[in-house]
Amino acid sequence: ITQIEITNRAVIIILHFAKSKKMEIAQIILSIITAITAIVAIFMTRTEIKAQNNQCLFEKRLANYIACRKLLNLTSENLELLKFENSKDGPLEVTTAFSMITNCGFLEKGSQIIYNTNDYEIKKSFLKNIESIETMAEKSKLLFSDETGEKMKAYLISFKDALMAMYKYEVLLQLMLKNNKSTAFRKSFDELAQNYDEHKVRGEVIKSTNSLLEQCRMVTN
Repeated sequence: ITQIEITNRAVIIILHFAKSKKMEIAQIILSIITAITAIVAIFMTRTEIKAQNNQCLFEKRLANYIACRKLLNLTSENLELLKFENSKDGPLEVTTAFSMITNCGFLEKGSQIIYNTNDYEIKKSFLKNIESIETMAEKSKLLFSDETGEKMKAYLISFKDALMAMYKYEVLLQLMLKNNKSTAFRKSFDELAQNYDEHKVRGEVIKSTNSLLEQCRMVTN
């Protein structure tokens, strides 16, 4: 082997070695770039998810607040109708108060229960309304972490309780009047009230509506 051949072989080996090193370096650089790209993608995805979650939370808060605000407005506009405490003579006029504070779209069908206490389909709608209000109350506490959430929840629970109390009173009242019509000797309201323990259900109406008025005041002030 001549010196030239040895030199040529040495050059080939050196070039091959250099090429191999370049390939290794290129692979390392490519791996680093791939890793950085993956990290950036993960970071961007997390940022997008966070932004979407914030938007979703805002929309839920807004929807809950709008619904609660509507009920608050209806309560505030009908304060006098809800003051039953001074109603001493005769039956309580719950139908007007009930219908006025439920005069909104998402309670519309169920609100007719006060005029149709025995209608099965309307009763189902009314009970769904009650469940919806309970759900709104729980969501309020979760969606609004400050004192606002607690106040909204307390108000919605009192609103639901007042609706149930007025409904039960109207059911009792209709039963009293119906049974009285079917007898030969009609009784006065006071006599009927005593026979049917009307004062107990009346007391629940007064207690629940007073609580509703108080909770409404606390939220709006």
